[in-house]
Amino acid sequence: MSADLRESNRGGIVDFVVLGLIMLGAQTIYDMNAAVKAGISLFYSASYGSIQAAIAKLLREGKIEIADYETEGRRRKRYGILPAGREAFYEWMMSIPSGTKLEVQILSRVYFAGLLPDDDGRKHLGENIRTAINNGLEELLALEKTLDSMDVSGELQEVFRYQRATLRYGIESHTMARSFFERELP
Repeated sequence: MSADLRESNRGGIVDFVVLGLIMLGAQTIYDMNAAVKAGISLFYSASYGSIQAAIAKLLREGKIEIADYETEGRRRKRYGILPAGREAFYEWMMSIPSGTKLEVQILSRVYFAGLLPDDDGRKHLGENIRTAINNGLEELLALEKTLDSMDVSGELQEVFRYQRATLRYGIESHTMARSFFERELP
């Protein structure tokens, strides 16, 4: 796994969101920002500045290119995908989501699943998503088992009760997500 891919798996997925948007067609920063606000913001929030920073990074890495064009008498920059960007995007799409913000990692991939070239790729994506969810669920269940064996003093029992409720929410959320993706990405 490349260093860029490991970095993004820790939660900084804006590079891959930008690559995915550009894979849909050459776009300006304004177009990308509007796309984030119009749909992607349902599961991921990226500021105009973070999109700009991702574009600068992707340009330096040779993953995208600038295509100047003129409209209404003004010069504008549109960004297009290069082979290295397409390769990095597909590598990320086919990797097992991991790290922080697992739901964002998963939904970002699902949002762009239609860009995968074939059903085998989408099937592999579904398998990887279910693996990530199952891994997260196993971690939560192991934590629950550890907490079950703890003796909590009287003064902390109320705090512990709500901390356990938070854990139960995570377990139920992962269980629902697993069921959802078994239906949606068989």
